[in-house]
Amino acid sequence: MRWSLISLPLLLWALQNVGGEENSGVDFFEKEIRPILVSECYQCHSAEEKIKGKLRLDWKGGWQKGGVSGAAIIPGSVGKSLIIQAVRQTDPDLQMPPNKKLRVDQIQALEKWVAMGSPDPRISAESSNEQKQLDLEAAKQYWAFRPVKDPPLPEVSDKTWPHTSIDHFILAAQEKKGIHPVPDSDAITLLRRIYFDLIGLPPPPEKVEAFSKTATPERQKAIENLVDELLASQEFGVRWARHWLDVARFSQSTGGGRTLLFGEAWRYRDYVVDSFNSDKPYDQFIREQIAGDLIQDGSIEEKRAALIATAFLLLGPTNYELQDKTVLEMDIVDEQLDTMGKAFLGLTIGCARCHDHKFDPIRTEDYYGMAGIFKSTKSVIHSNVSTWNKRPLPMSPEQQKLSSAQTERIATLKQKINQLKKTTNPKKNAVSPIQINRLSGIVVDNLQATLKGDWTRSTSHKGYIGTNYIHDDAKGKGTKEVAYKVKIPEDGKFEVRLSYTEGTNRSSKVPVLIRHADGEVTKYINQTKKPPIDGHFISLGTFDFLVGEWEAVVISTQGTTQHVIADAVQFLPEGTISSKKKEVKNTENFGGIIVDNPDAKASGPWVKSDGVKNHLGSEYLYTSNPDSKVVYPVKFAQGGKYEVRISYTHHPNRSTKTLVTVRHNDGEKTFRINQRNEPSVDGYFQSLGFFEFQSGQWDAVEISAMDSDGAVVADAVQFLPEGAPVVAQKQPKPEEKPDQSGLAADKEKLANMQKELKELESKTAKQPNIIAAGEAKETGDIKIAIRGNVHNAGAITPRRFIQVLHEGPLPKISPNSSGRTELAEWIASSSNPLTARVFVNRVWHHLFGAGIVSSVDNFGHMGQMPTNPELIDHLAQGFMASGWSIKKLIREIMLSRVYQLSTEPGELQKKADLENLLHWRQNRRRLQAEAIRDSILSVSGSLDKTIGGPTVKPGTKTEYGYNFEGSRRSIYIPVFRNTVPEIMQVFDFADPNLVMGKRTTSSVPTQALFLMNNPFVQQQAKTATNRLLQDEPGNNQAKVNYAYKLTLGRLPSIREAKAILDFLESSEKPEIAWSAVFHSLFASLNFRYLN
Repeated sequence: MRWSLISLPLLLWALQNVGGEENSGVDFFEKEIRPILVSECYQCHSAEEKIKGKLRLDWKGGWQKGGVSGAAIIPGSVGKSLIIQAVRQTDPDLQMPPNKKLRVDQIQALEKWVAMGSPDPRISAESSNEQKQLDLEAAKQYWAFRPVKDPPLPEVSDKTWPHTSIDHFILAAQEKKGIHPVPDSDAITLLRRIYFDLIGLPPPPEKVEAFSKTATPERQKAIENLVDELLASQEFGVRWARHWLDVARFSQSTGGGRTLLFGEAWRYRDYVVDSFNSDKPYDQFIREQIAGDLIQDGSIEEKRAALIATAFLLLGPTNYELQDKTVLEMDIVDEQLDTMGKAFLGLTIGCARCHDHKFDPIRTEDYYGMAGIFKSTKSVIHSNVSTWNKRPLPMSPEQQKLSSAQTERIATLKQKINQLKKTTNPKKNAVSPIQINRLSGIVVDNLQATLKGDWTRSTSHKGYIGTNYIHDDAKGKGTKEVAYKVKIPEDGKFEVRLSYTEGTNRSSKVPVLIRHADGEVTKYINQTKKPPIDGHFISLGTFDFLVGEWEAVVISTQGTTQHVIADAVQFLPEGTISSKKKEVKNTENFGGIIVDNPDAKASGPWVKSDGVKNHLGSEYLYTSNPDSKVVYPVKFAQGGKYEVRISYTHHPNRSTKTLVTVRHNDGEKTFRINQRNEPSVDGYFQSLGFFEFQSGQWDAVEISAMDSDGAVVADAVQFLPEGAPVVAQKQPKPEEKPDQSGLAADKEKLANMQKELKELESKTAKQPNIIAAGEAKETGDIKIAIRGNVHNAGAITPRRFIQVLHEGPLPKISPNSSGRTELAEWIASSSNPLTARVFVNRVWHHLFGAGIVSSVDNFGHMGQMPTNPELIDHLAQGFMASGWSIKKLIREIMLSRVYQLSTEPGELQKKADLENLLHWRQNRRRLQAEAIRDSILSVSGSLDKTIGGPTVKPGTKTEYGYNFEGSRRSIYIPVFRNTVPEIMQVFDFADPNLVMGKRTTSSVPTQALFLMNNPFVQQQAKTATNRLLQDEPGNNQAKVNYAYKLTLGRLPSIREAKAILDFLESSEKPEIAWSAVFHSLFASLNFRYLN
């Protein structure tokens, strides 16, 4: 009788060629049926995959022909069609899909389609581009792939119950089921819940009583103030950062057999803590972790944070010992994609490495399109045992200037110390390297070069330039480079010379790239032969250069097999005589009045040096600090015109606009001196002109480093009377010590220099190398690895994103970039249907113990459907509208009435919704491992709340046997992949090898046994006793009340208080008894569970 109702649809199907009936049937197919077939059937019954039961459902002829069981669909015969029987799952031997049942609305749609006569426009067995596009559009109809839209606020019958818009969605769903929420939680229980949810610690005893009083007259206002107070606390970031670290599979070791330690991983942990505390917008949080190194804007602190954030990509479990480096790189990419997909999108992208995703519409082309992005990212440095990518942490301009000045002084001291060591120990080899300051032109040493890969510094072979040379240790061939940057002062021709130390173990064909105004050229150098120019240099030729900075010379190890040497590069202007520089002159060698720097008045930091010759006297001064200046006082015996000259030592690192002021009878005049150019007067002085001076004392010349763009040098000032004979009139010094000479003097000088060097090296600003991603040297699209095997390459796939989540044309990624910026923008876009949904669901999960989508890391077809899809979209839309503010999202949820409900069960509600999917009550939750440990330390008064910094003990070489003792918050306990503290293991700490947005929550006897027997718990119970006896001077009843408020956040019941008081009165040793009380409280269910 039931199927007689379909006679009209059958008739219409028979006449479907008439009028618009055919179109309406096709429209129904495209809107309702294709999405079901694509999402639920294609993985087993399409040409793209293995065809099970010989049944194809990806074209009309497939279901008409049927499979091994016969025709799947009989148009118009709903009950006789096998596909309908299978999806109804009434026959235990015929159930499809195999691991789940379709929703009621999906089954009804299929029944209606068959009743309509099964209209199907897919008339070809081969999928055309049009059909693939239709399949893609059908796949987009899955709830999680649809655009986020804020649904209208639902009407509710009980209009007095909701506090916020969230409550409307919750209550509306419950009223449809005929149920109502349980009563609100009492104020004290709610206080403890809010404290643990926001900062992971129990409320202090004084807060328990205070909140109880304020919540009585104005409960919602008291809750609002409490939430705002805790959100502003530094402890908030400590608690919520741990949630994200679970997702980011954070660890301070690589895992595997020979597990390596991530020495700088703590910086990423602190970055996450700071991000939550500062309420960094979540979209920015995403961008920084994927492509923070490519963000150009911001302060130096923001750039440092963004670079640190990219450790997110590198902290995964990796076997760096793998010798097949191609496989290693692809394994890293696969892990990065898997982590990124689950963390930000709630998708299992990694399944598409070997084949199209079995359950979600993610094609292999999608996978390798994104894999190309991460393959173009620098994540690993290869060696026999490879390692993660490291980059120097950016320094501020002020720090950089200071560091450069200190580095220059250190280099000068080391040179002089080496020289003095040879003069004070003549038995040693007297052969010495060539000092840079003795060479003409512009010399760039390996110390100023940019190194790619690991290079070894050495002084074994003499004849090098400066302090050392470097070599590649004949390892990592093809991956190492040395790039020399030079600042050309003016347009012209320069001879380029290369320095190296020859040897029989050197490479005979070292490629050297020279970039110049007319292009670039590669020369090949035989480093087994002695350099032809003075045994130090070989000429690479003369080239045109334009003024400015050039990465002019690059030494590579490509194609070499033996050692490659890199020392210095010399740039000689055409016509330069390649000679050593002039020697130091005494001031007596010049006429007029000479005021040397020891007689001048210096302010701000200056460094004394004699590293570059052509200075007057024993030394000159230099600085890079913009606040530094030197004033040269002079006393004129008689007035008149004087020529004013300044002395300085020129060098490529000098300032081009050193500020010099001359004060004279008619006022003052300022000059900008280019100290990279050689002084025009005999190579020592630069004339500033003639000026009138009256007799008497003058602060005549001032040299300042303000607005300089390099090192500023201050040496001597010369005042030459107009027309007067050149006679030296050296300014008298207050004290003149006789020059010391001889071996004893040299040894004393050596000792003083070594002391200065030690002090300077201890104070020099360090620039740490951190875990951070970068752009690979070679970027571009990659080939599909057939069945995931990188050695079985298929077609090249353009870099792109997951098509089912992308609206509009696919992006065009520059061949010169990785594409991470575009990827980050796509994920962090408000048009991405998953990003906001996934994150608000994570927050809901942390505040309720269950997500609106219970599979928090999987929003695909194998995940769970949302219990309240309208609510998750409402939260997602509001989250984005708030500027992606995490704190505002948490605040909104905590101020809702549903969050504030009691955990007490209701009989009526249990019958209608046993699993509490509709949130008619709050879920009782067990505290996580960190909260249990931190609470025990907090109760005892031992908790160290210091924020941030490295926490792995200095000198630690391996995670095995590590001693985890300490009292800092648990987020600062080192996280290792193979070694986990016992308390973390017992209470279900997140596996750092996996993305874990949802931890396992067990309740097993070992947890109770740990709390009863572990020495840590026993010791903290004793320490808590000492605190109690000190803080609470009252009687035992007052002490019991205090102990309960301290430990459980509430007062004891009458029965509990009586039992403890009886126990205390029966004990002869109060301290031991109180320790037992605290121990029993720590072991109680009330302590480790949250109501």
